[in-house]
Amino acid sequence: MSHCITHADLNQTSIASQFALLSEQCGTDPVCSTVVDAVLMLLLFIGLAIVCDDYLCPAIEELCARFKVPDEAAGASFLAFGSAAPEIMINVAATRRQNVDLSVPAIMGSAIIAYGFIPAACFFGVRQSFELKIAPTLRDTFFYLVALGFLLHVVHDGTVELQESLAISSIFVFYMLAIWLPLRGRASREADGDRASQGSEVEMPEMDTSCGLEQADEDVEQGAAHGDAELLAGSDKSDAVAEDAEPRTDGAPTGRPAPYRDNMDEALPGSSVARGGRGGDDEDEDEGDCWANNMLLDVASKPFRVIFACTIPDPEKHPGWYFLTFAVSLFYVAVLSELVCSVAEDLCAILHVPHELAGVTLLALGAQVPDTIAAVSMARNKMYDGAITSAIGSQILNITLGMGVPFAVWSWTNDGKPMTATLGNIHSVSVCLGVSVALYIICVVRYSGGWKARVTASGSVVMILGYLGCNAYMVKSMAGCVDS
Repeated sequence: MSHCITHADLNQTSIASQFALLSEQCGTDPVCSTVVDAVLMLLLFIGLAIVCDDYLCPAIEELCARFKVPDEAAGASFLAFGSAAPEIMINVAATRRQNVDLSVPAIMGSAIIAYGFIPAACFFGVRQSFELKIAPTLRDTFFYLVALGFLLHVVHDGTVELQESLAISSIFVFYMLAIWLPLRGRASREADGDRASQGSEVEMPEMDTSCGLEQADEDVEQGAAHGDAELLAGSDKSDAVAEDAEPRTDGAPTGRPAPYRDNMDEALPGSSVARGGRGGDDEDEDEGDCWANNMLLDVASKPFRVIFACTIPDPEKHPGWYFLTFAVSLFYVAVLSELVCSVAEDLCAILHVPHELAGVTLLALGAQVPDTIAAVSMARNKMYDGAITSAIGSQILNITLGMGVPFAVWSWTNDGKPMTATLGNIHSVSVCLGVSVALYIICVVRYSGGWKARVTASGSVVMILGYLGCNAYMVKSMAGCVDS
């Protein structure tokens, strides 16, 4: 262990010293400083993607499995948090600095990618149209629009009061109720049906109390003998299957059925297998992990992988340590997000661009690239609803928990003082986000003998064109607004 930590420290020290040397050599040269900051930003986003995919999300999966959280609720809450962790922590760091003109546009830019680009990317990844469940599609979009509209209303005057922050956070509670209540109703109906079927089975032998008693007894004896023979044959077959079955290697803890982890990997949005991370077979990893065969990115990610492997419990080898894995992973996400904010501010100063433009383009793109790769991987594995739900559901957490909770904590720790949220020119960002959501609804939701949601070729092309047009409009409208 000590040798491993020493090796990690050497890698970390080597990288830090190289960047320090480059920064000293660059001096006041803006081109050289821009290149160094851009490379450093790329490395930080690679580190965020690794710690979220390989450690944070698997730890959250284990937590959901142990507490038996329903798949749909887990995907919209815990695993969506794992997917949104970079954006949430970036906003926490920006709130601590009272510099939300980076984080708020970054979260809005992430939503533009989630609505305008990711569904189309999934279509081009599988090269075929696919159906989505209409209810979750409309539900998630509705709650996102409510959260976004309330947020823009709150920050319009440049300050966020404590009660306003709590109100933003409370939207997430209503969102979870909209998921949990139908699940509880469905489970209750299924339980009632099971009890009714069991009751009918118990009452059926008591119905025949008249004639033909001897013949009934004879039939029962013959059926029992026949059933015993089938039971023995079935037992032999099950024993043969058990002998031929391969032992499980996914580290499913005892006390929980072994196939449950497999079902979670297939069904839960944002799971490690779905996100192209650890736990999948070789073919899925080849398809889902775009940088697996890229030598340059493999070298860039090696120091992070060594450091994380030496300091974070492996969620596959030590599933019982899931809470420690979760805590340490979240710590790394917080540290890397703090560094991302620092580098982004430095880039804005060098390039003389407003923070809002850097947030809505650079930070949003860096945070959403791993989610885009994960969504395409899930779509290729026929998990279409999970691919889209994980991308859009995480945007609700970005606003409700990623903004509401940090704002509330800041106000509470500062004796109820309102949080300053002075934003510059985000009008264009708001317009582009509205256009992206509208195009998503128009292109995906349609009526054909009933309301349906379907991602098609024509709709994907329209969404891609809309996404490119929105980015061009934002850059043009915000590039001239130099942040003083």
